[in-house]
Amino acid sequence: MKTINLSTVFLLFSLFFANPGVAEDDVTAGARVYNENCSRCHNARPVQEFHADEWSVIVPHMREKAHLSGTEAKQLEAFIAVTLTADKVSQVADEQTEDIDGPALVQKFACAACHKMNGTGGALGPSLDDVVQRMGREDVIKKILEPTFNNPSSSMPRFPLSEAEAAAITDTFK
Repeated sequence: MKTINLSTVFLLFSLFFANPGVAEDDVTAGARVYNENCSRCHNARPVQEFHADEWSVIVPHMREKAHLSGTEAKQLEAFIAVTLTADKVSQVADEQTEDIDGPALVQKFACAACHKMNGTGGALGPSLDDVVQRMGREDVIKKILEPTFNNPSSSMPRFPLSEAEAAAITDTFK
């Protein structure tokens, strides 16, 4: 009979039942940990490549191997939890675009951890400074909702966003 340790149960619980008490700063910091540590050695891969039960083994193992602090491991778990809930799309009605705070969503989903914005941020993904001009508004929205639509090996994670929220994020980059 298999045994499951308490930390595995806790991680699985936190991944499946995203904790509303997780600070957005933890998600942002976790995205940076993923960008600066995981992607450095493993090449950029989408978080969804593994299931929650696999992450419950990977994070503690890599905490030791990558010399992550306990805080960094918890932040990484917060980022993973947000990205693994992408199938639970936000219930914001598509016609409510003007009420959605695009900059707040950019902060919540830690876009700057992987992308440069206004000259600062991560280097894993392309700069977002002129992304709407380069790709067009509709393709940027589609990329946010379906990160692999134009690049099957894209490491960008799917996030639990409605089309209206993706449009609000896109409008932030105009």
